[in-house]
Amino acid sequence: MSTLTHKDFQPKYFELYGATSACTNCNDDCFGIGGTWLHKAQDGDTFSAQFDIGLSDGETQLMTNPEFTTGSDSLDGWTVTELSGAITPTVSDNTLSIATFAGIKQCSFTPNSNYLVVINVVGIIGTMVINGVEISEAGLHEIVVTADSLGCIGINPNQVYLANIEYFEAYDWADVADFTGELYLIGENPTTATPTHTFDASVFDVSDTYLSINFNWDDLGVNYGKYFVSISYDNGGDTDYMVSNPIDFQQQHCDSFLFYGCLGVDSFGFYENAFFPSERLYGRFTNTYDSDRLVYRDTGGGIKNYFSDIRKTKTFSVEAIPEFLQDWIGTWLGYQSIDVLNQSYVVEGDDIDADSVSEAPTWATMEIELRRNNLALRREICDEYPACVPPPPNCWLWEDGQEIDWEATIRECILYN
Repeated sequence: MSTLTHKDFQPKYFELYGATSACTNCNDDCFGIGGTWLHKAQDGDTFSAQFDIGLSDGETQLMTNPEFTTGSDSLDGWTVTELSGAITPTVSDNTLSIATFAGIKQCSFTPNSNYLVVINVVGIIGTMVINGVEISEAGLHEIVVTADSLGCIGINPNQVYLANIEYFEAYDWADVADFTGELYLIGENPTTATPTHTFDASVFDVSDTYLSINFNWDDLGVNYGKYFVSISYDNGGDTDYMVSNPIDFQQQHCDSFLFYGCLGVDSFGFYENAFFPSERLYGRFTNTYDSDRLVYRDTGGGIKNYFSDIRKTKTFSVEAIPEFLQDWIGTWLGYQSIDVLNQSYVVEGDDIDADSVSEAPTWATMEIELRRNNLALRREICDEYPACVPPPPNCWLWEDGQEIDWEATIRECILYN
């Protein structure tokens, strides 16, 4: 009933399972530069990936007379609704003209179930609404709608608009129950092997044309080892499997850092509300501190720091990574924030360079400058320059310079000074 397509520019890589898939044909010898990327996960890490859902070949179209070609008025199968002041819908050359306070619908669907509506709008003025989804531009639209409590799908008549429509189709659409998620040890065949873990349906989210999977490794109760994630589904009567690259799940990956990206809004083809991309990478950080300052040196040699705005930048030098991860890191330039080490950052500058490695031209190392977000290190003096409070007394020496007799207490030292 559905197809799944892996979306590029995300950190988790999936492919349609086949005889040569890395998850069942790779061992320790094929991991590393130029080979198969081995994702790293440790206790507490999360996993997130998103896919495009499509229709299977030969999927049954469910609307009666979707192209407005049958009946004396070419509207057989459709119920026409007209409110007061409506303009009666008409069909000419198999194109429906429908306008203000008029609507059409069919009520043969399962109440409160999702369907894919495919509608070709050749012209529109105003906004047309189909089961709560607005259309205000001409063109071919694929929208996911929910049939109402009576099982109806159609155009809401309570709108001010004018539209010309060539066809109006509907298809069964996927739900989370249509997908099965399983975890296998690498080397196992997902079509025949018994999974190590079967995911609950709650790890899936179907929103419009997106399927998302999200889980925390701590919730699985599996032993440490190398695994892959499999998502199976019915594709026109055949079962297809989308399988991930192998994942090395351990208690800890020393010297690795978990990067989490926040988009904030739907971007780069992803549905943000169910997409929480993250990847654990090896590398090292160096810190840089820069500032805007206003410093004055008076005639007596005194230096007065009237204004300073200090910024902290981390430069992350990442291990050699394959191109699909380079692509994801490249999109950090547009992310709202990148979180690492329990702090929020944004990418500094307008470029991220990838330096290819000699062992494999498509693999590269990268250096990413991350500016600390929401860090307010600002000092400003607008009035008379203040005197600093003197430092506390030196409790290592008495006032005469003699060493402290440690039979005396620190409290006595402080009181003495």
